Amino acid sequence: MALLRSRQTVLSVSPAGATVVGPTRGIQPNFHDDVPNHVQGFLLTAHIVQSGAGTVDCTVEGSADGTNWFPLFATTQTTAAGQARNQVQAVSQMPPWVRATLTCAGGATATCQVFLLSDGSFTFA
Repeated sequence: MALLRSRQTVLSVSPAGATVVGPTRGIQPNFHDDVPNHVQGFLLTAHIVQSGAGTVDCTVEGSADGTNWFPLFATTQTTAAGQARNQVQAVSQMPPWVRATLTCAGGATATCQVFLLSDGSFTFA
């Protein structure tokens, strides 16, 4: 994969103490850049910092229609105050819709940022 020159925020919460389902994001590639859409690479990144006891999970889902969702990426669960996760996942086939969910349980709160990066340009609808 080449230089990751495009970045869009999928989810950004600070702090959250329950389940937060982020907005549905429609991915719109730029048809005028030099990276053909069929070879455009994507990475999902997640950064989570937990506060308090309990557990924190983050999942990113994709959809072909914006209604029916399937998993693209899940972070390793955090289980202690001060614990942080920074994870990166390549996505070989990016669907046209994406969303992220942060789940805090057992009294935990967390800050979370999820980004979608690409070597071709794109925006969210």
